[in-house]
Amino acid sequence: MERREEVRLEVQVAVYGPDGMKRYLASRHPQVEGVKWLVSWQQPASSEPVPGELLQRADTEVIVFADRGVSRNRNHGLDHGGTSDYILIGDDDVDYSAEALVQIIRAFDERPDIGILCLRYTCFGRYVKPYGEGEFDICDSPFGWYPTSFEMALRRSMLREVRFNENLSIGSPKLICGEEDVLLHDLKRRKVKGRGLPIVVGEHNHETTSERLAADPQYVFTHGAVTTLLCPWTWPLRMLLHAYRSPMPYFRYIRHTLAGSLYAYRTRPFRPTYINK
Repeated sequence: MERREEVRLEVQVAVYGPDGMKRYLASRHPQVEGVKWLVSWQQPASSEPVPGELLQRADTEVIVFADRGVSRNRNHGLDHGGTSDYILIGDDDVDYSAEALVQIIRAFDERPDIGILCLRYTCFGRYVKPYGEGEFDICDSPFGWYPTSFEMALRRSMLREVRFNENLSIGSPKLICGEEDVLLHDLKRRKVKGRGLPIVVGEHNHETTSERLAADPQYVFTHGAVTTLLCPWTWPLRMLLHAYRSPMPYFRYIRHTLAGSLYAYRTRPFRPTYINK
């Protein structure tokens, strides 16, 4: 059921399987004028019906697919043909702030030259990464800052041919994370301007993928691959530095991250996997 008022902001939430839908239903999604919730639900191994409580919400649409991969699912949302001016990338276990959703719309309206907004979130009431003070340019971000997908808001008109790289993310065969880093990299290469703003989009009281898998060999492998794209001249030095900081034993970290770096040079996984015709 479509909303009657104009949709300014569409929150696109990627959900996987029955458990993902349970997490979505257990989280907070306030009804806000001008805001639509688009839930892209992947069910490769099930065929659950759309929950009745979502069918009853005029501000919510659910689209269902039988494939896998978070990046592919996020692209389903981007390709769905919405008409909102702005898009907020969402996650199934975030408790969203109604005030923040309004602030995102206002921030884009006040900055017509900005295509990306990088926001904030809290985990059990505190920040888990450095945001600095006030605003920042995404090309000059605070030391130690990195993008998280559900903090990213995009101006739909500036997406052009950019999509999430489907070679990366949970559900991909080799590279299990880093899709938001690569998306931000691709947008900056196209000279899309972005700002980091002190808007707290909501609460995420769970570990993110990077926190949960910090000592996982496949995560370290992926980090090595992605670093060759983000830091093409300094990735060997960064590999040595990150090895000291990793919870994984030093030489084991070097082995896995170097394997990922060589894999990236050999297979070129960062070539575009999607072109918006």
